[in-house]
Amino acid sequence: IKLVLKEAGNINAGLMPYGNLEGSLGLSAAVGADVFVANVYGGVEGELEAKLDLPLGRSFNAPDDFELSAGLSVFLEYKVFLWEDKRSWKFADWQLYPSQGTQSLLMNINSEDLQLMSRDYINAGKDSPLGVNALSSDEFYTIKSNVFPSTSTRLINISNDRKMLVWIDDAINRSSSNRTALFYSIYDSAVGWSEPKIVNDDGTCDFAFDICTAGGDIYLAWENADRIFDDTVNIEDMAKNMGIKFAKWNGEGFEAYTLTSENDGLDASPTVCALPGNAVTVSWINNDQSDIWGESGNNTIVRRHINGNVLSAPEVVTIQTGSITSLDSAYSGNEHIIVYSHNQDQNDTDIFLIKGSSQAALISDNTMDDAFPNIVCNGEDMYIYWYTENYIVCTEDFGDSIFVIASAVNMQNGFEVLENNNNKVILWEVVEGFNNNIYAMFWDNSRKTWGYPKKLVSSLDRIRGLSGALEPNGTINTAYCWAPFIESDNEYPYGNSDLVYRTFEPEYNLTIKGGIDYDGTLVKPGETLPLWFKVQNNGERTVNKIKIEILDSEHNLIDSQMINSYLLSGEEAEIFGAYDLPDILTKHDVYVKVIPYSEEGEVADCDPSDNIAIGTVGYANIMITSPRISGFGATRNLLVNIQNAGYSDSFSNVWLKVYKDDNDVPLIQRNIGVVDVQSTVQEVFTIDMTQFSFTPESNDAMLRVVVECDPFDTLGLISDVILLPNPYRQDAFYIGSVGRSGSKLVFDITNNLPETSGGMLIIQNQTDGGDGLIVYGQHINLSPYYTETLELDISSVSTNPNDRIIVFVTDEEGKCISNNAEIGNGIETPLKAVLTAYTSVQPGATFNVGVALNNVTQSVYAEDIFLTYDSNVFEYVGAEGASSDILIVREDKDTVGKVRIIAANIGGVSGDSTDILSLTFKVKAGVMHTTGTIAITQAKLGAAPSGDILEAALDTKSISIGGSTPSVDKSALISAINNAQNLYDAAVVGPEPGQYLQEAKDALLAAINEAKAVKDDSGATQSRVDNAVTALNTAVEVFKAAVNKSPDINDDGKADVGDLAIVAYYYGKNSSSEDWPVAKIADMNGDNVIDITDLAYIAMNLDY
Repeated sequence: IKLVLKEAGNINAGLMPYGNLEGSLGLSAAVGADVFVANVYGGVEGELEAKLDLPLGRSFNAPDDFELSAGLSVFLEYKVFLWEDKRSWKFADWQLYPSQGTQSLLMNINSEDLQLMSRDYINAGKDSPLGVNALSSDEFYTIKSNVFPSTSTRLINISNDRKMLVWIDDAINRSSSNRTALFYSIYDSAVGWSEPKIVNDDGTCDFAFDICTAGGDIYLAWENADRIFDDTVNIEDMAKNMGIKFAKWNGEGFEAYTLTSENDGLDASPTVCALPGNAVTVSWINNDQSDIWGESGNNTIVRRHINGNVLSAPEVVTIQTGSITSLDSAYSGNEHIIVYSHNQDQNDTDIFLIKGSSQAALISDNTMDDAFPNIVCNGEDMYIYWYTENYIVCTEDFGDSIFVIASAVNMQNGFEVLENNNNKVILWEVVEGFNNNIYAMFWDNSRKTWGYPKKLVSSLDRIRGLSGALEPNGTINTAYCWAPFIESDNEYPYGNSDLVYRTFEPEYNLTIKGGIDYDGTLVKPGETLPLWFKVQNNGERTVNKIKIEILDSEHNLIDSQMINSYLLSGEEAEIFGAYDLPDILTKHDVYVKVIPYSEEGEVADCDPSDNIAIGTVGYANIMITSPRISGFGATRNLLVNIQNAGYSDSFSNVWLKVYKDDNDVPLIQRNIGVVDVQSTVQEVFTIDMTQFSFTPESNDAMLRVVVECDPFDTLGLISDVILLPNPYRQDAFYIGSVGRSGSKLVFDITNNLPETSGGMLIIQNQTDGGDGLIVYGQHINLSPYYTETLELDISSVSTNPNDRIIVFVTDEEGKCISNNAEIGNGIETPLKAVLTAYTSVQPGATFNVGVALNNVTQSVYAEDIFLTYDSNVFEYVGAEGASSDILIVREDKDTVGKVRIIAANIGGVSGDSTDILSLTFKVKAGVMHTTGTIAITQAKLGAAPSGDILEAALDTKSISIGGSTPSVDKSALISAINNAQNLYDAAVVGPEPGQYLQEAKDALLAAINEAKAVKDDSGATQSRVDNAVTALNTAVEVFKAAVNKSPDINDDGKADVGDLAIVAYYYGKNSSSEDWPVAKIADMNGDNVIDITDLAYIAMNLDY
């Protein structure tokens, strides 16, 4: 018996570009066996565990980075005559890869293992699951209740309105050792099923049988005991007394004949075939040692011809050593054909063919086990089907060419090929995992091809002994033994077994499997978006065309398209449809519906509930763009842009994390909240250089920048790598913030190295391009990563504030080891009026725009400033002086889009940059996703006491407007902050009950400060404010839970050894433990784990 893994589930784990994957695969498989006189049902169930590490800095090595292990159990039911055995095996911790050796599973079943089947299904008590009656169902008709649980059935057509069903059942008036008899019932469309009768009630056991029809005649052959057994019979005695009987239907009953002699060995597996009006032939297998396994002695195929009442002598067709496991026969023209499966070389089982009186010929020469041969004759055409390790194959030329009909097929007890009026169906049953399934494959006669395996029935209920018959219109009639699933914990978890009859009408049924997929990068307003989805034909008929309908969220038709490709029964295909996106794109749902078409046109889908699928278009698209590093000295600034290029706000808060090399613990992390639609959030992290052990020989440090967000909020561009340069590969010093104050030069100088560094500080006056160069030099020496502000008198170098001054550092060899810092350019810096404002604001926002004067060398006492603004975007609200010394004396704003402001400066203003005005604007209602400009179009400045009029250079500011954002209500946040602050202020740090650990109080303060930062952020969205309220309230609850608890856990009025015992009982539990709701009573310090700290707390507070 060979076990084959059949099905695998889904990996339910995420996979990052750097990191690891852990997941599990649920699996199940079915096993079956083509055995001499046995029925076998079995399977394998379990779980595969997988772990995959994607290494950083080296190549992937499977034995080191990939592990696969399994926990499997195998079950097997084995039945011979009236004896049975049930077994289960367990593989414990089976390492599949990397291999840790091999494990073998030897399933030896001997006749001593088999026990006589219990008969408790007869008149089972009401408390037994076997006493449960068949469930009522509209799906099938119960022919007979409480039948033999291991029955087999055969259903045949007598005429268009009459059928016969033959089956093995329990003759309840017999003893247990003689219980099984061959029953039949006839269906007439006018009266229904007749009362079941025994074919030949001679009091002896009946077992495996075959039936055929020819020219309106019906013939039966079956295994029949030669005598009536007493209760002491064993399986060997029964095998020695097993023969073959034959019967012919006479219109009212069966006339029976015995075809074998007593004591001639075990006769089994009969097959019968006939020609209309001519001879009938019965063939069977004989084992001369009566070995039920067929392993010892000779196995002979014998046949006898019956013509009228004349029986020919038994004819030995072939004699083989080794078991012959299954047999079938038919007439091709006037020639009798036999096919059988036989293990000739003790290696694998093959299919052999006997034509007439010729020798047996091998027709399946391969290395796989072949079983369950079936012959189907249609006039002069003959087809031989068989099963070969997960494949159903067929030949129509006696093995010269073999073609595969179906692959990846599980099978346990063979299959049946049904034909009628150009309709063909292959039918079989199988146990897969916990389910009992009925499969079928349907023939497409117009295309001369088979469809794909399709489940007709999948149920936890027990299904055995399936057979079928085909109507001229393609309707399948089936019969099988059915027992309802009752309780999974019982050894036999089924109710009583009923013989049921069920009909399957051939219908059309398209199913969309899963949802709609598309390439998110192609989602653009006004563009055509290709949609794709999987469609399966779950119907019995071939679908010739598929109509696709694109529907909006209200199920209104947007578009329809015709797919001119067919789907066979059971076939699955990926279908593409085109969806024209709206010009104004927001997050929305779109539906796809599929409609089947036959060759004549549109047809009804028998189950329209599953031919429609939904997809959502316009998600957020969070991505990282342009990470870069700047700065010097002990810190570096990592600037990261997080862009939402999608068409909706992010579903949840977005986290930005920075990792050092391949470390799994973030170096720094930040919750940046919800990212609004079509917006970019810029985050700056400070990198502490002292955390890196740089040397002159080390490489640059690698930083991984990762965004963590809801999977629906990104197309996957959420990680990047940037190198933190080794400072030894950069300038040793950085000079910045250079400025002049009279004769003094002021600047900062920083040692960029993690060690003390020195050099010569050089100051040069290069006003004339180096001609007449004046140089100042001074030796410097700075500690690691140290920054010092220097203020040097450079009157010996320069007296003109507009001189071009260069500052740098050289080493002992005169090589420059710093940047070149520069101030001045040899010409006077222009006077300019500049605007300051946010580069982007939210819809409906009120915001400020500042006006400043730069490079003012004279004292300015008055300004006359003209401004323009985009009146379609902004509303002008008003202006005020930047300080109390700046007075607005005139404000003209009557002309929309223009403002004139005249201001006077008490005391005058001058210097490099001085704020003079603060203007207030508001984004107009309904304006979003656009950009507006505000510009200074004229700036005349009045100087005093000279009275000169100065013309300042002008400035323009562009401001973008984001997506729709409602007004932000921060009242709940303010209230939450006040409550948290009061709780924090009242909390006392200490070890006593009612007091708190310092760590808990620090955590609450950090949460309060984060909430305050959101409150003070004028650009915070309502979603971010709401998230801040939730986060702070959660921190408050965590803080409250961290209060030092009373050591009196059992509430007996004192802290004693009883309380200590409770903590010891739950020692090691944590918040992920299943019993944490109960165990957390012992968590004294509220850190979500019960450990030595909690034990110590109780011990220190025991009452003596």
